[in-house]
Amino acid sequence: MKIAITGHTKGIGKCIKDLLEKDGHEVVGASTSTGINVMRTKSVINWLTKENPDVFINNVYAPDSQCHILYQLYEKWQYEDKLIINLSSTSGESHTHFQQLGFNKDWTPYVSDKARLNFASLYLSERFNGGGGEHRCRITNLRPGFVNFSILGRNQPPAAVSYTHLTLPTTPYV
Repeated sequence: MKIAITGHTKGIGKCIKDLLEKDGHEVVGASTSTGINVMRTKSVINWLTKENPDVFINNVYAPDSQCHILYQLYEKWQYEDKLIINLSSTSGESHTHFQQLGFNKDWTPYVSDKARLNFASLYLSERFNGGGGEHRCRITNLRPGFVNFSILGRNQPPAAVSYTHLTLPTTPYV
């Protein structure tokens, strides 16, 4: 199976890429090291169109990018047997506790973007379930908890991901 992933050189993305390759999948990655800026949604969509993977793992957090990539890719793939996996975060559920958390200039935009991604994933996956069969692209949203790495660019240990085995299904699911 051909799988595309953003952010395949560090953190969770690198761990996922390594596990998928170990399982025999063909994995292609987009990151600044491959010349693709995920903040430029159009360049990511063009790259995905060129690569034509079976699965896309929407991994990299960049302000506003994950949702834009999801919606634009879904518009292209909605009638195809494809799978989009969004890596969100449990922090996206923190919006219900904003009053207790307070405003943090570094954290609040991240939490807001992840909450939007959670909503968009749910909305689009319901189109698959209730679309009468015409929508064939599946959406899965994964929300890991805290991972030991920094979104702010500080030097920290690599992400600690302990998946014993990552299996991608060959049958449609949401």
